[in-house]
Amino acid sequence: RSRDRAAAAPADRPVRIAALVQRGRRGDRVLTEVLSMARSRAVDVTLVAVVAHATGRGCAVSPAPLNEAIDEAAAADLDAAAMWLPLSVPVRDRRVLRDGLDPPLGAWVTEHEFDLVLVPGRRRFGRRAPGVAGLAELSDILVRFI
Repeated sequence: RSRDRAAAAPADRPVRIAALVQRGRRGDRVLTEVLSMARSRAVDVTLVAVVAHATGRGCAVSPAPLNEAIDEAAAADLDAAAMWLPLSVPVRDRRVLRDGLDPPLGAWVTEHEFDLVLVPGRRRFGRRAPGVAGLAELSDILVRFI
């Protein structure tokens, strides 16, 4: 089985990309890679943010306001990322995945049949962006840490 469905995709079909959005240079590198790919072939982009939610265990105050603020900040990051990309790059969807509430990222990208997942990489101490556990086990989807 090929891990690179993006390269094997028919030329007349856009490459389906899930691009993880993150503030800062790492996130900018992911968007730059999307733009670079869009210059050489048709792409279909979904911007994704994976966020952690407070569970409220052990505290007397409801975590709902904090979780709402987290979701709103992630949605604002997705909007900013979509505005950063030129209109020539089609952004099909913007999705906030809530860790522990929504399907894990690996299951979600498999279910939605993406060809490529672009992830902001972290160089120090081998750490990766939040929510990317399990991506290494994907066999039919190319995962690139940028």
